[in-house]
Amino acid sequence: MSAACDPSDAELFFTRRRAQQAQQICASCPVRVECLAHAQSKPEPFGVWGGLTALQRGWDSMGRRRRSHAVKSAPTQAPFSDSPA
Repeated sequence: MSAACDPSDAELFFTRRRAQQAQQICASCPVRVECLAHAQSKPEPFGVWGGLTALQRGWDSMGRRRRSHAVKSAPTQAPFSDSPA
């Protein structure tokens, strides 16, 4: 299965003013979910990936992760309690 962006101009996906056009191509892509998963698992601070812009994926315009989108780790243990169950 190939991506809908395969024959496209790569610059289209990395130019902010053309992001909407890139997102339209992504909308019909058979591997959109996998593409977005890739971008979220790697530091991909620029471009349209899986139909989302870098801003929508939590990056600022300088390529830094925005605090509101920081990944928070779950506690590894249940909180300790002195009270009987």
